[in-house]
Amino acid sequence: MKSLRTFLVAALALAMVTGAHALTFVTSRPALGGNDYVDWGVLGSAFTVVSNPVSLSSNGGLSLTVSKPTTGPFERRNQGFGWAGNFAPGDRLLWTRFEIGPMEIVFANPVLGAGAQIQRNAYGSFVGKIQAYDAANNLLGTFYLNGNSTAAGDNSAIFLGVLDSSAVIKKVVFDVGTWAFNRWDQWDFAINRLDLVVQGGTPVIPEPGTMLLMSIGGLAIGLGRRFRR
Repeated sequence: MKSLRTFLVAALALAMVTGAHALTFVTSRPALGGNDYVDWGVLGSAFTVVSNPVSLSSNGGLSLTVSKPTTGPFERRNQGFGWAGNFAPGDRLLWTRFEIGPMEIVFANPVLGAGAQIQRNAYGSFVGKIQAYDAANNLLGTFYLNGNSTAAGDNSAIFLGVLDSSAVIKKVVFDVGTWAFNRWDQWDFAINRLDLVVQGGTPVIPEPGTMLLMSIGGLAIGLGRRFRR
């Protein structure tokens, strides 16, 4: 639809939510409020080739499987070491490795929420997409967000997350593309740490790169206040 394409280019996000669940689209890590996470560093150091599909566990012990419809493997990269993007310095990434998505993540047990930052493997504007499904593979919602892929290394990569009022999210699907003549053209991409909201978890600690940027920002504010005095 022309109107949909225009809205995606001009607006921040579009949400198409189905079912009776109170599914919410969140665009920042603090808004998600994760209490568990998946650190892609457990799959190996930067440049490690990762099987497709791959099974692993979250920090809290939740089993999950990551896959993509293409036959090739994933690959591990780090922001600043194998990935010159706009994640935070040192962020550990999972990359679709020159192949288009989507990237599907299926949880052993349904969760309340999930989200990660995402970047297209080419500089310029793009559209990020996230979908959530329940245990019966019913689509709960589809959300889009405009992004800009740069080499800034400043933690400006867009965040795509979903949050429900009950633990019904069995699968999340990440994708990246651009709209051209009402056609969704996909690209390869990477995501950083996947934050999860699970029942009974405890708040997670920001990634080292994010903590560094926050510390620098706090120091700058403090010096500014001191200078004004």
